[in-house]
Amino acid sequence: MLRATLFDMDGLLLDSEKLWHAAEIDILGDLGVPLNHDGTRLTKGMFVNEVVDFWFSRHPWSGPSQAEVVALILRRVGD
Repeated sequence: MLRATLFDMDGLLLDSEKLWHAAEIDILGDLGVPLNHDGTRLTKGMFVNEVVDFWFSRHPWSGPSQAEVVALILRRVGD
């Protein structure tokens, strides 16, 4: 009987980089952040809150807070 399942988001069990990149393009792109669609990420390896801080410092947006954007990205990747 299966009693537990371990899932990680750092690519060991699943290559999630494409999921993170797609979520960032969709969500940050809607906020006016110009991101590469070619699969390269300046923020690869950063925690999601660091990614949002990085882009906000370069392309500040009005609207959702940085914490709200983090939650949106996490929700999108989780879905």
